[in-house]
Amino acid sequence: MRVPLEFLFGALLTVLTANALGGLLFRALRITLCRIEERLLAFVTGSACLSTLMFVLCGFRLVRPPLLLALAALILAAAIAF
Repeated sequence: MRVPLEFLFGALLTVLTANALGGLLFRALRITLCRIEERLLAFVTGSACLSTLMFVLCGFRLVRPPLLLALAALILAAAIAF
């Protein structure tokens, strides 16, 4: 039963992190959108940013679970703070 919960936690953390990254990018670029547009486009844009970040981490062979958790926590904390 532990493995399915880990998969669900990983999927939820990925979705939340992608959404937070997109929102941070929109705020940094000062892009104003309607509420629904911002939510949908933040996820799509954040997914691209997260994919690029993962590509760089894989390129440097830095992908480890503690690093990914710390990175996700940092991104979510930044999204909440700003």
